Amino acid sequence: MDERSDRKEPTYTYLDTYAFLVSKLGNKKETKRVTLLAIKAAEKENKKTDKLKKLINEL
Repeated sequence: MDERSDRKEPTYTYLDTYAFLVSKLGNKKETKRVTLLAIKAAEKENKKTDKLKKLINEL
């Protein structure tokens, strides 16, 4: 992840996009790590997590 952002915590949108991009690259370990972070951020921001949970189940 890019650490140049002024935010302390990445947003759900950023993490969701990053998780799916990393999964396309085939990096399962990083995909799982980022997807779990995205799920936590989604829950914090009251967003749906269905697609993220599906992504983890497909690993």
